[in-house]
Amino acid sequence: MMSAGGAVGGAPSTAVTADRRYLLDAVRRFAHGARTVAGVVRIALIGSLLTPKENPKDADVLVTVTDAADMRALAAWGRKLKGAAQQRNLGADVFLVDQAGQYIGRTCSYRACRPRRACAGRSCATGRWVCDDLQVLTLDPQLLAAPPLEIWPAIVVRTALPRDVLSLVGLPWEERREARTMEQVDVQAFWKLLRPEVVVWAVAEHAGQRSICPLGWTMRTSGTPPMMAISVAPSRYTHALIEAAGAFVLAYPGRELAQATLFCGTNSGRDTDKFTQAGVTALPAGQVQAPVIPECVANLECRLVEQFTTGDHTVFVAEVLAAWVHARPGPLLCLVDVSAGYETLLVEEGKYRFGVVRE
Repeated sequence: MMSAGGAVGGAPSTAVTADRRYLLDAVRRFAHGARTVAGVVRIALIGSLLTPKENPKDADVLVTVTDAADMRALAAWGRKLKGAAQQRNLGADVFLVDQAGQYIGRTCSYRACRPRRACAGRSCATGRWVCDDLQVLTLDPQLLAAPPLEIWPAIVVRTALPRDVLSLVGLPWEERREARTMEQVDVQAFWKLLRPEVVVWAVAEHAGQRSICPLGWTMRTSGTPPMMAISVAPSRYTHALIEAAGAFVLAYPGRELAQATLFCGTNSGRDTDKFTQAGVTALPAGQVQAPVIPECVANLECRLVEQFTTGDHTVFVAEVLAAWVHARPGPLLCLVDVSAGYETLLVEEGKYRFGVVRE
């Protein structure tokens, strides 16, 4: 049903950009799930998506809840909304209002409700999954009482809407189906969808020369015997060492080695002792000439079996001869995106973002 509160006719015209379409679809998925959460009584859309802006920066949702609402479940839907937005370097927030019309905060962005320096919520670590940082942010009481667009349980429109927003509210919820739309993108943009990518160090040594080459492109290729493949650019010094030695070590760094990974990836072993500069130890391996690195979470000793060229990289296929794991293994270092599921440790502007999956 649609309740009158403002004219829908004469909706502002705006270009339906990819970001607008993406954010509106993310809001639709959020509302579709959040409406099933116990204690949710109203879902409304607020913010820049309701304006004709061609490139809005965020998706803001206002949710009215009862005192007994399942905030853990609602926060989970909020993380999905925020994570979807962050895939495009955009933002999203789920603002909360109680049935008395009082603003009570936002849904928590973390899976576990525990004390965090980055959280300004006054009830942090109470298990409420509410970020009540009212000293940082609050909302206009008029907006809380009468948001411009309510999308559930009834459609209530109080302002003129862009036509793409009208499509969001055009059907009863019971008749909606998850739309599967696709758009062609640049291949380089697609690679980011594959993150997180576990970072691995290819360690090689030959004739007294050794080096470390951080990689993101690795894969298992066989269970019996265990085999791995890595992709290395021929310009890398480690490439020549692997070819000459016929073997290498795959060392998996953890969170403490983010800075060392950046150093090893942006300097050449031809003129730099990466082990000394990165502050890591070279211990003799059991079956290959390249050393293992005890500061890493794990090490695999690998014997080269085959190599072939693929475009601008060489794929080295190797049999895993031995595996070593740290006595107290932590999370593996990854190339990550900006979504809420990861803890960012180091950012090299425009190039790399290192982090770990949140515990």
